[in-house]
Parts: sequence; structure tokens; C-alpha cells
Amino acid sequence: MSPRRLLTQYSFQSFFRNEAMSEAGVDAYRAWLISVGIALVCFHLHFARVLARKYGYLAKINDPALFRSAVVADELFYLSASFVFIALISTLQWQSLFPGDRDFQVLSPLPIRRADIFLARISALAMFLILFLLAFNIPPGLLFPFLARQQNGWAFLLSGFGASLQAFFSVLALQGICLTLLPHRFRSKVSFFIQATLLVAAIALIPIVWHMPGLHRLFDTRAEWLTWIPTVWWMGVSETLNDSPDPWHHAMAQRAYIVLAAAIGIGVVSYLNLYRRFSDFAAPAQSANSGPSRLLWLARRDDSAMSAFLLWTLARSAQHRLILSAIAAVGASLALDGFISTYIRQWTRGRDFQGLFVETALALPLLLTFSLCAALRMSFRIPHEWRANWIFKLTENAPSRPDQLEAAVSTTYWLAVVPATLIAIPFQLVALGPLQTTAAIPILLLINACLVEYSLRDWQRLPFTSTYSPSHTPAAISFILFLVAFSIYGYGGAGIVGRIIRAPLHTVTAIAALCFIWRTLRRRRRGHWGFEPYSFADDGDPTVQITNFAPE
Repeated sequence: MSPRRLLTQYSFQSFFRNEAMSEAGVDAYRAWLISVGIALVCFHLHFARVLARKYGYLAKINDPALFRSAVVADELFYLSASFVFIALISTLQWQSLFPGDRDFQVLSPLPIRRADIFLARISALAMFLILFLLAFNIPPGLLFPFLARQQNGWAFLLSGFGASLQAFFSVLALQGICLTLLPHRFRSKVSFFIQATLLVAAIALIPIVWHMPGLHRLFDTRAEWLTWIPTVWWMGVSETLNDSPDPWHHAMAQRAYIVLAAAIGIGVVSYLNLYRRFSDFAAPAQSANSGPSRLLWLARRDDSAMSAFLLWTLARSAQHRLILSAIAAVGASLALDGFISTYIRQWTRGRDFQGLFVETALALPLLLTFSLCAALRMSFRIPHEWRANWIFKLTENAPSRPDQLEAAVSTTYWLAVVPATLIAIPFQLVALGPLQTTAAIPILLLINACLVEYSLRDWQRLPFTSTYSPSHTPAAISFILFLVAFSIYGYGGAGIVGRIIRAPLHTVTAIAALCFIWRTLRRRRRGHWGFEPYSFADDGDPTVQITNFAPE
């Protein structure tokens, strides 16, 4: 096999695995990816069934204007879903879009041509892109025109491919601009900021995309702000290819072609510039920091030293901050969906849904804390550099375990419970008023504190030090379980809290009961900590032996 084919195979596989995973973790991750594909197929089949019922009902009404507005809304839904998901996947692969420092340091000394390195990366990237383009666009491109009774089905398929390509090349162009224009000392920080912003924005757009089929009246207005939405441009492309004489559609199609051409041009130029100046993009040698860390003031006891280690790792590891941002953004977007649903119901039905707004405001701190706790727990499970965890194995000390494990709990309180409470207070003041907000805050704080104690009751590892293995549960089932628990905890808890704060006696009783539950959970959690050694492998790798030179 030629070097180019080997590099292409390795580059393509790198899109689907992580160095932090053990061999068992890689197998579980492949199974998880297969389950994602199955879930995607089920998603398309479910929506085909829903659309068949919808258009069958609209055909019986015999209202061409309503039928046409519903088709436009659903067309925008599919185009926007494809655009957002391709942008999300491209953002997650941000660091793999261009050859990086490691490629230069590892491959440059070898007898491999620079052209082979870049062609292998471009080939792997093309295969990765084609895989997701087909998965997201072929099923709706075949089903939607048939259900919507469009004459030229290929027009919608081409516009879907165009919207996806624009999303991908826009992310590629942003990464290329970062590599080309920024000096190396600022590149990593600015690049991570852009990646995190794109990731949060893409996830936050999912609830808005989900509600698009119900906004058909809004799209009929052709408001000025609609002309700034990329998927509206590609809807204009679809209508233009269907021989629409409307000049508005032709103007939107022209914007789509111009932006796509600009994104492709910037991406190509960035690749050519990186090819020409490959050695200039390698990270220069950095001198060791001779000064003490600003977090060393925390390192007075075992728990404080571990807290400093956690905060310092989160501060310097882009991977962990990205994981934290992604999962937190999922929870925030689901919380945002409550506000969006409330205002859509008010706008479409012309009624006041103040009760839903109050419930969503009370659910906001619960939903944010739930997602942040899940994000921190997931981030703690991903190693920063698992090959360096031998130092923790050698220095493991049984008397110090409870204090070291306590650092994960205190960090979760400060990074999950406190921010979620502060973010929700303005919404609660608007929805509830000062008096009821004052009564609700201690109850919500105690509920979230009980969640932290319960979620970390079986925590038995040092954060960032063990290999990671994804769950063997299929992705669709995992997401459904997360969504059910998320909804029950957030909206179920908000409904209960909303009834409790109406009476002062109920509020005092609830606070006392929650304090007792929190103390019980905390006592039980700390009661068994320290008696078992730390876990350094998710899959229970028997080849990893714990050697303890410290006294028990």
C-alpha cells in the first residue's frame, strides 16, 4: 500500500476515534456510531410518516395557499436541519480540517512528500464530508418532493447539498483565516473561542429549527431579516430551479451562489497557503514557565490541591472546555426551547401563556444545573494525558482519598449550581416578582445540591486520569433517557416548586425536608469514600496494575 493511501486511511480513521479511548472504548465508540446512523434513519422515516399525514390532511382541505406555505416551512426545516448538523459536525472536527503541528512534527522528518500529506488529508476530509452529505440529504431529497408533490425533486436535493456544502466550507474558511492571519501565540486561543462559539450557536439553533414547520405564516411575510438566513437563500435556489418567476427567489439564489463560492475560495486559498508555508505553522519551542501557578494558593490540603489541579486542567485543555461547552449548550438549548415554545404559542394562537413562562423560568436553573453536572462528569472522565497517570497510581494514599474525591464535588457546586442559579434569577424576577423569587431560590439551590450529591455518589476516580470508554447503550436510547430525565427533573421540579412557593408554610417545610435529604445523601456518599482504590480504566483493563508505595 502506498504512503498516500496509508495516510488517507489513518486520517479518515482519526475522524472517528480519540486517543483517550482504550481499545475496548474504540469498539464501543464504533457501535455508538452505528447506533447514531440507525437513529438517523429512524428520524427520516418518522418525519416521512408525519409529513404524509400532514399533506394528506391539507390536500383534503383543498386550500392551495395553505398547502404551499406548509411546503415552504417544511422545505426550510429540512434545509436548516442539514445546514446546522453539517456545521455542528464540521465544528467538532475543527482541529482535523487542516494538517496541524503534530502532522508537521511527525511526518516531515519521514521520507514522505508534502503533497502526499496534504492530498491524504484532503481525500480523507472529502470522504468524511460525502458520508454525512449523503446521510443528511439523500433521504429527505427523495422523500420530501414526493410527499410535497413537487415536479422537480432534484431541485430540492441540489439545494440541500448546496446548503450543507456552504455550512462545511464556511467552517473551513474560518479555520483557514485563523491559520493564515493570526500569529501562533494567539492562534490556539482565538481558534478555540471561534470553535466554542460555533458549537454553542449550532446547538442553540436546533430548537429554532425544530419549530420551523409551525412558522409557515412567518415565512409568508418575507421580512427583511429573513434575507440574512443562509437556508432561505437555498430555498430560493430550489424555487429558481423549479422555474419560479419570483424575483425575490432569484435574489436569494444569487446570494447563495456568491457566499458558497467565497467560502470555497477562502478554503482553497488557505490550503494552498498552508501547503506553501507548512513549516511556518509548526508550534515554536516553548520555554518552561519558571513562575509558580496562580492557583497554588489553593494547594494547602489534599482537597484544595486537587481543586487547583481540576481548575488548571479545565483552564488549559481545549478538549475538556469544548466537551463542557458542548454538553452545557445541549442543556441550554433544551431550556431555550421552553421559552421559544411559549412565545410561538402566544404568536400563533393569540393567547397569553404566562403560566408556561413562569414554569420555564423556574425550570431554567434546574435544567442548566442538570446539563452542567452531566457536562462536568463527562469532562472528568476524559483524560488529559492518560499516559501520565502513573504518578497518581504511585502516590495513591488511602487516607487522602476522601479529600481528593471531594474536590470533584466542590468543583461541581461552583461550576454548575452557582452559575445556573445566577443566570436564572433575572428571568425569575420578571416572571415571578421579587417575593416569590426569594422564596424559590433556596428551594432550587437545595434541589440542585441533592442532584450533585446523588450524581456523584459512586464517583471513584481522579478526574482526567483514566481512559475513557463510551457507553454500550445505543445512542438513541441514551439520548431518550437523558431527555426524559432532563424533562422530569427540570419541568417536573419546576411544577412542584411553583406550587410550594404559593404558601409560606409549604416553603419552610420544603426547605427543611430538602436540607434533611441533602445531609443524608452527603453522609452516605462520604461514608464509603476512601475504602476502594481509584479506577484508572473504564473498561477494567486487567493489564493496569495499581502499585501503591504510599502507606495505607
